[in-house]
Amino acid sequence: MRYCGAPADYKKDRQKIQMVFQNSMDAVNLHLKAEKILSEPLENFFSMNREERRKEAGRLMELVGLSPEDLGKYPKQFSGGQLQRICIARTLAAKPELLILDEPLSSLDVSVQAQLLNLLKDLKDRFGLTCILVSHDLEAVYYLADGLAVMYGGVLVETLSGIEAIDCLCHPYARRLLSACGGTGGEGVWGGAEGKGAEAGCVYAGRCPEAEELCRSVRPDLSVRGPGHRVACHRRTAAEALL
Repeated sequence: MRYCGAPADYKKDRQKIQMVFQNSMDAVNLHLKAEKILSEPLENFFSMNREERRKEAGRLMELVGLSPEDLGKYPKQFSGGQLQRICIARTLAAKPELLILDEPLSSLDVSVQAQLLNLLKDLKDRFGLTCILVSHDLEAVYYLADGLAVMYGGVLVETLSGIEAIDCLCHPYARRLLSACGGTGGEGVWGGAEGKGAEAGCVYAGRCPEAEELCRSVRPDLSVRGPGHRVACHRRTAAEALL
């Protein structure tokens, strides 16, 4: 898709919106040292000489808990968690307003995940960042986010404006995600070809144990269930209407 704005606007928008990807090893050039990786956004968005870029790259390393002395290392000389920290530092180099986090913890050990979650929360609060965390891990979402939106098959099935109400999730797929956090979700929680609903019906009808004929023939709207709470489920909205 072609960007319709002026080149200057495009560059400005690129600076405002940055992204941390799931696999840090695929997100960087393996032939570049850490200093060069962190210097790329500095070269793209700011007027800095080489010495200024090196100093800023060192500051960014310290910001994510790494040593400036490691700027001369290549990606493969870092652990997975350390390299993900460098990827986070690279996004911060652009001074973004919006940070998109695409499963940033899934390829890491549990102990490293906890460390990075604490780092992300600290950076989010310190710089006033707006973050969009894309994840199947509702525990991570609960820790980092203010609200959540649950999607299945590319369709919103439930939203909460306040993360503190996470236990109120009621869509069958959302409940399975919650169950999976405790290790009881079972095989097939994330869906698959056989889990697709009928084209005219609910996207989750093919996997939902509560699905009825209405679910298979009519796609439910995202309807209000409570304050700041919407759900796209015929059975759940019907139950609410009876209360």
